[in-house]
Amino acid sequence: MYRDYIHRSTRRYRNVIQKAGRLHITDPRHLTAILWNDGLYFELHELLETFWLETHGNERTALKGLIQAAGVYVHSLRGNLRAARGLAVRARENLNQGLACLDFISGVDMLIQCLEDPAAPPPKLGRIGPGR
Repeated sequence: MYRDYIHRSTRRYRNVIQKAGRLHITDPRHLTAILWNDGLYFELHELLETFWLETHGNERTALKGLIQAAGVYVHSLRGNLRAARGLAVRARENLNQGLACLDFISGVDMLIQCLEDPAAPPPKLGRIGPGR
């Protein structure tokens, strides 16, 4: 079980590194959709937290919503739907409030809608920016 998890994660990490290199991505915000779409929600959460603390206002709120949304799917994939549902409510509020600051990804409207049912598969996000 753990060996499979490590192999899957390693393949996903390699995929993200290759895509980021091929697209010449240097801004961590532009990695958001790549990490998300590869199912690396915990890693996305960690990446966003590295610069979330330095932001203010609606940008801080928006990034907090993305961090929370990633947490929703971490909980959901682990079978903890109660925690996922509670976090989804807060994520939706923060994403709605900071939506204008998330101009580096597309599909946030669909994400907000999907967070109504954290047990459903997460939506794909699109990248806006370098290497698009």
